[in-house]
Amino acid sequence: MDAFDLVLDGIRLAKAQGLAVTTRTTIQKENFREMPQVIRSALDAGADSVSFLAVDVSNPFAFGDRFDDVIPIMDATQALSPDDINELDDIITQLEVNFTDEFATGRIAEPPDKLRRILVQYFRALIGEGDFVAPRCNAPHFSTVIEVDGTLRPCYFLPGYGSLRDGQKLDKIINNDTAQDLRVAYASGERRECERCVCPLYKGPRSLLRM
Repeated sequence: MDAFDLVLDGIRLAKAQGLAVTTRTTIQKENFREMPQVIRSALDAGADSVSFLAVDVSNPFAFGDRFDDVIPIMDATQALSPDDINELDDIITQLEVNFTDEFATGRIAEPPDKLRRILVQYFRALIGEGDFVAPRCNAPHFSTVIEVDGTLRPCYFLPGYGSLRDGQKLDKIINNDTAQDLRVAYASGERRECERCVCPLYKGPRSLLRM
């Protein structure tokens, strides 16, 4: 990518200022073979940890097709083929061998088993070779996504429940009936989008109390 060197320069500058840096790479058809190089480049530039997630090709609210009339963003061709998935599984196995210390110290944020679950298992489910498994997540109970047009969402992957452009205050909108219904629905497993979520976030009771 044209900005690759700029990203590495940004990591170095952030570290020079004493900031913690975690990189997060979206894995898709064009870059899954480069996972080893991504790890080495980021850590060599000074990143504290490296994280991965799968490309989202199915959700219309997050990184899906709702802006395709302006900028083409995502389509199913970015998912992996059966042969690609087998190769990805082999790559993760090789990562276990070549980056043992990095996994052990958390410099690679996801352990190998989790990488297989969020990448290999996810891509297999996309092509019908297995089931999606909803990840552990309670993000809608403590986060709000505010989009550039003022739309509010409980997370990237669920539909909106209001807009700041309506003139109401934020604390009123995030507790309106639609917002509360969405929180109840996701928590009870009624939102099918959660099964395919590629970017979950979970906080335990102690973390929530500290917020």
